[in-house]
Amino acid sequence: MAALLFYLKPGEEVIMPSYTFVSTANAFVLRGAVPVFIDIRPDTLNMDETLIEEVSNTNTLGNIFTTGGNIGIETTAPTQALSVNGGAAPIKFLAQATKRMRITSSGNVGIGTTAPTYSLQILQDNTGAYPGDNTTGQLVISGIGTSSPCYTLDVSGAGRFTGGLTIATGGNVSIGTSSPCYTLDVSGAGRFTGGLTIATSTPGAWASNN
Repeated sequence: MAALLFYLKPGEEVIMPSYTFVSTANAFVLRGAVPVFIDIRPDTLNMDETLIEEVSNTNTLGNIFTTGGNIGIETTAPTQALSVNGGAAPIKFLAQATKRMRITSSGNVGIGTTAPTYSLQILQDNTGAYPGDNTTGQLVISGIGTSSPCYTLDVSGAGRFTGGLTIATGGNVSIGTSSPCYTLDVSGAGRFTGGLTIATSTPGAWASNN
């Protein structure tokens, strides 16, 4: 029945466990397919899934099942147009033999990282970026993974600016500078439409341009 549901084309490969009855392979061979055998795991006697990537190519079909037009991978009862069940193993997306995206068993999604610890984690080199499009540009929050890490809020695209707002790991916040030395460090002029209260135990100097 599975061989009929695959809609196989001559020459396509089908991965199956080496520990199986001969009729399993014959069902696909009779339809022109080529069986590709994978060794089994000694503890479960099921197919060793870690060996699949070594034999897969563009002609290879894996555990794919169709039900009422829905396609299921590693599930025999797909409820959506495409249902993928990775089980305890992560779901990986590769390009040019390199992992580009991963969904862990806990649901975390990683792009550019194989170990996402957040619901969505994007990593490029040592910088994590989370862009959001709008009509004037992109809002980008980036985290710099250096010996002095910090988080920066920038706008790119139309009307762009960089180094707009930086939050250092010590809690200091800066506007207009990427290296805050004080709790609030502002580089440039400020405008206040309401009152400004400054409380300090050490008197300091300040000037007003009003």
